[in-house]
Amino acid sequence: MLAIILSWLLKAALTVQFARYLRYAIFGDEVMNKIPTIPGMSFFQFVANVTSPKGPEFLREIVQSRQTGDTFRIPGTRWLFGNEAVVTGDPTIVRSFLENAKNQLKGSRAYVLFDLAAGGVTFFSSSGHRGTHVRKSTAPAFSSSNIQRMTATIDRIISDWIKTRLEPLYVQANEPIDFDGEMMMVTADVISQVGFEHPFTPDEKEAFVHKLRKVIEVNLARRKNPFKRGEFFAFLFADLRAAKKASAELIDMGKAMLQKSRERRKEDPTNPNHKNSLVHLIASDSEYESDDERARDILVFFFAGFDTTAHSIAWTLLELARNPQEQTKLRDALQRWSRDSDGEDARNCPQVKHVTKESLRLHPPAPIGGYRILGEDMKLPHKDMTIPKGKMLGVAIYALMRNESVFENPDSYAPSRWENPSEASMKAFMPFLVGRRNCIGQALANAELTGVVAKLCANYEFEIAKDGISHFAVTLQPLGSQLHVKRIIRNNDK
Repeated sequence: MLAIILSWLLKAALTVQFARYLRYAIFGDEVMNKIPTIPGMSFFQFVANVTSPKGPEFLREIVQSRQTGDTFRIPGTRWLFGNEAVVTGDPTIVRSFLENAKNQLKGSRAYVLFDLAAGGVTFFSSSGHRGTHVRKSTAPAFSSSNIQRMTATIDRIISDWIKTRLEPLYVQANEPIDFDGEMMMVTADVISQVGFEHPFTPDEKEAFVHKLRKVIEVNLARRKNPFKRGEFFAFLFADLRAAKKASAELIDMGKAMLQKSRERRKEDPTNPNHKNSLVHLIASDSEYESDDERARDILVFFFAGFDTTAHSIAWTLLELARNPQEQTKLRDALQRWSRDSDGEDARNCPQVKHVTKESLRLHPPAPIGGYRILGEDMKLPHKDMTIPKGKMLGVAIYALMRNESVFENPDSYAPSRWENPSEASMKAFMPFLVGRRNCIGQALANAELTGVVAKLCANYEFEIAKDGISHFAVTLQPLGSQLHVKRIIRNNDK
């Protein structure tokens, strides 16, 4: 008799729960219904558009449309997930939302790509202890003093690349250069050496970058095929099998880096360079459950750092080639800096900061992201709308930094806008997001970006060979872009 009663109660509870879900899926609720959605578009159509090569521009068009405005509900999420998600391109809402300490829980569904690519859960997609202990333990690697130490290695790598590749293969041979592809290799060298004390051999580096990009591209494409989304049917697809194999090989490489770090530490326990290296901090973090976990996070640091910085360098050089007057202005500023700065690092030249900052505004390396779960109700400024606690909110970063109400001529490359920027533009500039879950490696990225641009623009001039296209695949890439490079001959060089 008791079993019958319990069975009846369970069925009743499930029926009530299903009725609530069905009512919410059909009618929503009064609070969320005030936030517009995209008319006539399904969730799958939305995802297909957002993950397409023109995804950031698609979101910008939505944010600028009169039908939705700058804040809208993603269509279909309440049917599929029993909850709703919102996207915004409003700078005031974004900053308020990201800087609120109660909104630090990541929307894990939005970051599943990184876990798939790394072969398991990573700190990047995690909240709670799994995410916070990694950020805490690795923070010393990105301290200002450690970044200063890293710049010497970055400068050496750049100089070696100029000597062995830029000069003989492109300048002297008068051949156009794909800066994006070249900078991926340079950035792989930078991260492997300054972060993981692991100088790649040329073959090892090429294989590593190829596998890394393949793993990202294949797993990104999974969203377009419902049979590829989960793991149940994954074995049926040759590209998924190859990506899984590549991921396992990258994990093994990460484990090898950990082992070598422990050996170095044992041989030279007092060396401060070893102590503050990223690989040592990960290897020494006892909060990890295994080296598999550690190796997955090593992969994520590579995922997040190598192509994003490479793209930012390539975009900056492309914009300078498109705008020769800005290129000349930068070169003149660098010459004055070299003459008057008493040997101070050219990275600190204000014009270098302006040209790179403007490039990051126009072409943010990660143009869509920042998905968080609200920890409390959020009243939207200047709107009769509230996003309730527990909903997911994401940021249209590309649209945010081309907001015409903040930036005059938002599609124009105008480094001078940063000479005396408005408070609104400073607050809207968020290429690395803000708050406690911002990009942990942004100081290293900026050190490489400004270092490469200063070094190259002081000594070379650039012209467009092929303009290429803006292509989104997790990051924003100047696909197909090529530049002609000429060394500047000064009077004292003749």
